[in-house]
Amino acid sequence: ADEEVGKISQATPVLLARSLELFVQDLCDRTVAAAQLRNTRTLNASFLKEAIQATASFDFLQDLVASVPEAAPPSQAKERKESKASTSQKKRRDKDEEEETEDEEEVAAPAKRGRGRGRGRGEGRGRGEGRGS
Repeated sequence: ADEEVGKISQATPVLLARSLELFVQDLCDRTVAAAQLRNTRTLNASFLKEAIQATASFDFLQDLVASVPEAAPPSQAKERKESKASTSQKKRRDKDEEEETEDEEEVAAPAKRGRGRGRGRGEGRGRGEGRGS
């Protein structure tokens, strides 16, 4: 806020808001494009850095992303994705085996009686007396 500026016209905030919206949309679109080159659906700071470096009009943002690590080349990103997929498949298989073991144990053990993890009978919020209503 400048001391020499006393008033702002009604159109100024609207124009500033729209300009900011278009700027952010352009930056996001370019970041998404950088991520799509690597066949990933997760945006991160590396893709934002790539978008800023590839666009001359975003030069003023270079200092902000200087410390952000570079995005992995598309071939490395694909290898990393395949590695993650095999790891997640292994975890899923291990989880399925654990569930099968638990199912077998449940059949052997008698059913437990008890209140479970619920709040009980009407003792939760908004029920009963003493609420001042």
